[in-house]
Amino acid sequence: CVPCTAHGHCQNGQLECDKGYQLYRGKCVVNRAVLRKVDQLAPKVAWALRRLAGDYDCGWAKASHLPRDDFLKSFGNLSPTHLRQIHDIDSDELELVGEKVLEVLCDRSKDFTCERDRILASRPILPFGCALRRFVWQNLRAVVTTVISLFASLSAVRFFRKRSFIRGVANDMYALAIEELKDARRDGNQSLVVVTHLRDQLLESYRATDRRLIWRLVEHKVKKNSCVKRARVVINGRMSDTWEWQASLTPQHRRSSLLIARRQ
Repeated sequence: CVPCTAHGHCQNGQLECDKGYQLYRGKCVVNRAVLRKVDQLAPKVAWALRRLAGDYDCGWAKASHLPRDDFLKSFGNLSPTHLRQIHDIDSDELELVGEKVLEVLCDRSKDFTCERDRILASRPILPFGCALRRFVWQNLRAVVTTVISLFASLSAVRFFRKRSFIRGVANDMYALAIEELKDARRDGNQSLVVVTHLRDQLLESYRATDRRLIWRLVEHKVKKNSCVKRARVVINGRMSDTWEWQASLTPQHRRSSLLIARRQ
């Protein structure tokens, strides 16, 4: 009398293997169809267990592990979203598949620690929102420093570009102002030029904030020009600041328009 092999039973002198097993060289071994299902399900179960541990770390789950008995008994309900292939497994094969998946996780993966009564994931997968929040808190100083540095750099770039623009326009406007003073001197009728009229004429197309900055630089240049006489006189009953060209003039044609190329 020869005893029946494991995972098999004998009836009327014939060896029959349990569900999920097949006879191979006188022994009952797991059939290839079950092994294929185990290979397909093991990564999905691993993901679900690691996500369960991650939910616990973030305070979204009551337990960080799955009891071993619960895993084997209700293994198909671990994460239905990610284990849809469970429906291809016969109910008689369910426990066998669960045991084989457990063997894969415990014996072949470094991501899990299998104790006698529970399965622990050593590398939890955190939900995105929780992972982002944890990263920010862990690197808060670096994040704040980076944000401040980035903001300061952008502000500095904008400041220097703006200053370069203002200075360039101011140089152009100063040149135009000098030409206007010379033209007024050539006309002979009225060599005095009202400063506010000249400013509004030259800077009509610029914004108010830019006009103040540009004209401040123009006035500074005019003050340093000894050929320009500055005076306050009464014109049309109002006290006005005026500029007047005092130096000699070289013969040249009057410009037809102030609409020359301006820096925008």
